[in-house]
Amino acid sequence: MNFEHMPELTWRYGYFLAIGLMLLIGISMYRWFKKNGWF
Repeated sequence: MNFEHMPELTWRYGYFLAIGLMLLIGISMYRWFKKNGWF
């Protein structure tokens, strides 16, 4: 695999930004589904 061009490995806060963005998207989707009665 090509790991040279992964921003989360070269940028100091890239890993935390990626994890935080995934959490934000997941929480947002959960709240939207809950609001619309899908859960």
